[in-house]
Amino acid sequence: MKDGEKLTEQGLKDAFSKGPVSFVSLEETEQAVAEAAYMLKVKGAT
Repeated sequence: MKDGEKLTEQGLKDAFSKGPVSFVSLEETEQAVAEAAYMLKVKGAT
């Protein structure tokens, strides 16, 4: 994107219509994300 330009909904729709993706909306939503704990267990010589 060039400096000083802004994205517009119509500009996005036009750009996406040229490819394999589609434009849905610019709406922002807040979604809860579950907390997750991960454990990495590595076997081998130390």
